[in-house]
Amino acid sequence: MAKAISPDDALGSRVAPLGLWFYRGRSLPEKYHGGAFVSNHGSWDRNPLSGYDVVFVRFRDGKPEGGSEPTWITQQSSVCRRRSVLFYAQEHSDER
Repeated sequence: MAKAISPDDALGSRVAPLGLWFYRGRSLPEKYHGGAFVSNHGSWDRNPLSGYDVVFVRFRDGKPEGGSEPTWITQQSSVCRRRSVLFYAQEHSDER
């Protein structure tokens, strides 16, 4: 194990990151500039629910920095809202 590489961010058990979007725009607050949004998919049989959220990962010099942090899109009380894809509406975006 001397050559094992530790992960940049530890996920909880039974959490799968399914969506990834690198934000290149300027319309969101500055703390989101140059980072990535990750949509997580959790397990239906966890109490409390785990992984039903979108987190943000800061990047510095092309590498993740400081692990993930919660966004305004947080866990729901129902498993019918499983997020898996991230997208933006280009007509309302500054990323044209």
